[in-house]
Amino acid sequence: MPRRKRIRLSLLLASAIAVSSIWPSVEAREISLKEVLMHYFDEVTQVETCGTWRSGQESGFYRILVVDFLFGGSRLWVQQMADRDTDGRIRVIRTLSIAELNDDHTEKIFSKVECKSEAGEKISLLIEAEDGYTSSQIQIEIEVLGSGEYRYSETGGDSD
Repeated sequence: MPRRKRIRLSLLLASAIAVSSIWPSVEAREISLKEVLMHYFDEVTQVETCGTWRSGQESGFYRILVVDFLFGGSRLWVQQMADRDTDGRIRVIRTLSIAELNDDHTEKIFSKVECKSEAGEKISLLIEAEDGYTSSQIQIEIEVLGSGEYRYSETGGDSD
């Protein structure tokens, strides 16, 4: 993407963030992975595979996607991917959006994202981040279960 267009997009995003902070009645909107991949593909900063899952005859792995917006913090999605089919294709079974991180009012800036495969079909994500509002350091742990559910916990920052 040309530098000028990227700067314009960044300024547009910064303006949207500024406007949303002026009018607190504006509700947070979850940013979808489809929107990111269509409009902000250059902002994807980390893609990794981690852990495996099995359900009946199907099996596969998890794919972690991290997006760092220039103005607006980091976002994270976990995809449950099927193993390659007979045609050699990999397909997405489901995309799990982490609601606590993926709304457009969240200002958490990731410095480290680690994925650990746990027993069974569970993975754990350990994230070191900075709260963009308070500049305090926070630790986030997300346990993703094979069922597509997750548990979110956060320590540090103003919550201590």
